[in-house]
Amino acid sequence: MAKVKVVGAALWTPEGKLVMQRRGPDQRNPGMLGLYGVRVEPREAAETALRRELREEMLWRKGREPAYLRARRIGTFALKCDPDPTITIDYTLFSVGVPSEPDFLDLEGAGSELHSWCGVLDRTDLTPAAGLVLTQAKAEFDRI
Repeated sequence: MAKVKVVGAALWTPEGKLVMQRRGPDQRNPGMLGLYGVRVEPREAAETALRRELREEMLWRKGREPAYLRARRIGTFALKCDPDPTITIDYTLFSVGVPSEPDFLDLEGAGSELHSWCGVLDRTDLTPAAGLVLTQAKAEFDRI
């Protein structure tokens, strides 16, 4: 059984909106909503991978890059959502405060979208990983 380490970010605006990425046509799960995330490289810390991911995928207005010290580790979840049933994903989720839109632009997907936490888990267009991770972190996010 192979394990893949992934880090993801639940990005929250000061208004309490969850920033999600609409997956692009060349990405896995095209058209669906997901969290920003990336595979953790060998010998790379989860926090470093998170910082790399957000810098690669998002363009921040000058001086508005989020304060990574405010990133809070929510937990690591074992997911079985890869099309290959022999792969387990160890998904480390962080909660990160970000400035309000339009202080950032999505560079990789089909755009970023703001959603209120209420009702997110009822959506039918969440990627499998986003649905599983958000469900497992529900108690934590209900406090936001």
